[in-house]
Amino acid sequence: MIIDGRYIDSIPASNARATIRRCLLKGRRVTIRITVDGQQRVLQHIWESHASAIRLPWPFSLLLIHDVSLYRTTPDGRTLDFDSERRFSRKDIDLAIEEFLKGSNRDDMVGIGAEF
Repeated sequence: MIIDGRYIDSIPASNARATIRRCLLKGRRVTIRITVDGQQRVLQHIWESHASAIRLPWPFSLLLIHDVSLYRTTPDGRTLDFDSERRFSRKDIDLAIEEFLKGSNRDDMVGIGAEF
């Protein structure tokens, strides 16, 4: 669903991979959340800190930095520890998605907020 120019949705974990991937690769600001075993996991791409400030035409754009962060928090939003945050490069985004969804049930809801 699009609200004020942002894509906001909640979808089951079993159907989330393709949407997560598309949002992380195309979005300027993306925050994706899921709760697994009482821990909230956040997968995030914010272009100010995860991408290059310059834009180049394809195929040169593939050389620019484009990464995502995955971190875990307690239910009240505090980061568990410094080791709980990991960064993944563009070529490892599928691995980041697997780590994000690891241990989740098919019915767990994934919250996605993206600005393109």
